[in-house]
Amino acid sequence: MDQGEQDFQALLLRLAGEAPTDEEAKRRAIEWRRIRVDEWRQGLAKALPNWPFAKWDNEDWVRRCNLSLVAELRGWSPWERHGLSYRPTQGLLVCGKAYSGKSSGIVACIRQAVRRVRDDLEAGEEIAGLPSVVWTTEAALIDEQRQYRHELFERCLFAPVLVVDELGVAGGHAAATGSTPVVMHLLGQRYDRQVPTLATSGISSRAIGERYGSGALRRLVENAKVVDLLK
Repeated sequence: MDQGEQDFQALLLRLAGEAPTDEEAKRRAIEWRRIRVDEWRQGLAKALPNWPFAKWDNEDWVRRCNLSLVAELRGWSPWERHGLSYRPTQGLLVCGKAYSGKSSGIVACIRQAVRRVRDDLEAGEEIAGLPSVVWTTEAALIDEQRQYRHELFERCLFAPVLVVDELGVAGGHAAATGSTPVVMHLLGQRYDRQVPTLATSGISSRAIGERYGSGALRRLVENAKVVDLLK
């Protein structure tokens, strides 16, 4: 809650003859922030794949992941705190074989970042902006384009944090004559808006460049962390 909202609530209470003490106003502000963070966490839980095992403190799952991937991703965050808000600052491309932990590793990174927001809240930090997350696959984007729809594309385009899972394996580099491949169009639009994208792929970054073109690969990896287990 910003200062204007706090002042407005205090005014309403005074008019009702229930002006809060400073301590009471502070307690209510903290409770309001807690409610907002809890609602945000619930929204993220619905946006992410339902993989309860994907947590960095789950050692059984971590042991099954590729060790190099764990070393690269553990501690990485999809957003950083700037003032009172949390903003995405770096893209991510993870290339690896099936069951290496590339997709579930991103889920673990997001959950870890959410816990840090919660820790900031419990430490009494003021919190304003919280980033939403959209999780999709290349196949889902292609399917929508074939149906001449654009709802998912629009959500992906404007998402503060976007994860495109399984990039490069569903034919997203191809399109009908006169049309731009949907994934290339999405990456280009987000690059122009200076919004980073997170992606996983079962092919190497070099293969992505060969399939989508060097320009599309550059837009994806510029200012991004690249974890390529398939070099």
